[in-house]
Amino acid sequence: TLPDGSTVFLESSSSITYPEDSGKKNRTLQLNGEAFFEVNHDTRHPFIISSASINTTVLGTSFNMEVRNRDAKVVVVSGTVQVNTRQGTAANKGQLVLSANKSAVYHPASNELELHDATDDARFFLQKRNGKFAYKGLPVATVLNDLQRYYNIPVKAEGKLGQCSFYGDFPVTDDLQKALTLIAVTLNAK
Repeated sequence: TLPDGSTVFLESSSSITYPEDSGKKNRTLQLNGEAFFEVNHDTRHPFIISSASINTTVLGTSFNMEVRNRDAKVVVVSGTVQVNTRQGTAANKGQLVLSANKSAVYHPASNELELHDATDDARFFLQKRNGKFAYKGLPVATVLNDLQRYYNIPVKAEGKLGQCSFYGDFPVTDDLQKALTLIAVTLNAK
């Protein structure tokens, strides 16, 4: 929890730094790595996340930001954020305003931002943040993609199993084998 009451959930090998007087007049911090942010609304004091390649300005929202070397990606779960490259480019490709379920990907070679639909990413980050993966009829392939992403282990369904609908949930604290067993039992599969 930051001095202004905003919350940051850091991924492993990630860090943030901010000035000692943060939260009063200045809500600027540096991110190295990946973090999920829930920012308290304060129109007079924008929340700014700075990195080597982009700056992200927020008034009140939740989003995920990943900065590795000069690569960067911002995914908005709720609210609106503005993303700027550190060095502006022609044709306004150095600035994007993102709403929920949108992402900005920074390309260091061209110094440009690219807008993407991020509905699946936003759903993934929100579930991860809430501590539970919950599915109401999504294809098994989507569920397995989330597990693969979360556990960083390749997981795939063979045949038509990936097209089956899955209804169920499991905590993010479960190990991969427990989650796969639940899916298999639910669908009478191996």
